Amino acid sequence: MAYKDKALQKKTTRDRVKRYRERVKLGLTSAWIPTRSRKPRLTKGYRYIWISPESPFAMMADAYGYVAEHRLVVAKRLGRPLKRYEIVHHINKIKNDNGDENLHLVSGEKHHQLTLLENRITYLEGRVTLLEAENILLRGSNNAVERV
Repeated sequence: MAYKDKALQKKTTRDRVKRYRERVKLGLTSAWIPTRSRKPRLTKGYRYIWISPESPFAMMADAYGYVAEHRLVVAKRLGRPLKRYEIVHHINKIKNDNGDENLHLVSGEKHHQLTLLENRITYLEGRVTLLEAENILLRGSNNAVERV
């Protein structure tokens, strides 16, 4: 590595990019626009789709032109781009199931409440299953004692 100090290397790279952008503005060099893969991406279980900068939903995209598919589905249903603070909740908790019937637009506070309640319900359902199995075992052992 030519530079021993990483901070110096980062500063130099930033300076180089800044100088390049200034040259493009002045018309001294042509702007090179890299081609990007427009294949869907998966990040933390969510599916991201590339959308055109001319799309009415382009303001929802990240710096590379990708937008979360579940947010795009709800935005198209509403006919408007979503605000950053609006949260799309997956009803069945499967992050890549982006069917219209599975998505629900909620506020941050409501999403937190929904998540807590759903987690509590899942826990209690597991406890009920465990207690039912325990009950069956106890009934079986009581019947065996009565027969003797």
